[in-house]
Amino acid sequence: MSLLVFLFGLFAVPLGMLLSCHRFKRRTRRQRRMLWGMVAGYGVSLLVVLLVSLVPPVMWMPATGLRSFLVHWSLALLPALGVLIAFVTNPRADGGQST
Repeated sequence: MSLLVFLFGLFAVPLGMLLSCHRFKRRTRRQRRMLWGMVAGYGVSLLVVLLVSLVPPVMWMPATGLRSFLVHWSLALLPALGVLIAFVTNPRADGGQST
């Protein structure tokens, strides 16, 4: 299951961001904020994966799955968290098209 989530976060999330950028200016403010939240969440998740993968495996206890959780799940969860935060904050910005 972790491998599938990792592959989803590695390939499907960037593809979703790419498809969401289509006609970006015609999107509502909320949709644009949600896209930027996804981009920011994905950027943070890439930093998390990079930092965790650089730590030598000897420093991690094999009984804890923290390293595995951070590497496999952060690529999918943090962009979703960014979208959720952008959706929840400032709900009045949904006011249609902006110029």
